[in-house]
Amino acid sequence: MFSVSEQINEWFNNKKKTYWKAWECMGTDHPPGTWSWVLFYTGADYDGSYNYGIASSETDAHNEIKWAIGTYIENQDLI
Repeated sequence: MFSVSEQINEWFNNKKKTYWKAWECMGTDHPPGTWSWVLFYTGADYDGSYNYGIASSETDAHNEIKWAIGTYIENQDLI
């Protein structure tokens, strides 16, 4: 049985379950070093769900993506 963090990492790294992207904001709308991110769920039972946000670093963006994945799979009773 996988731990919760292992399941989240599996979803984070598996393009058959999720597609995500994080990028540094280069415009003047946000302070330097700000990152945007988006996450789509790509599985066979895809329901159009996605998440997005802004983070203070690339690491924070990845952590927020993993938090969103954890929330999604918990709400879908997949944990």
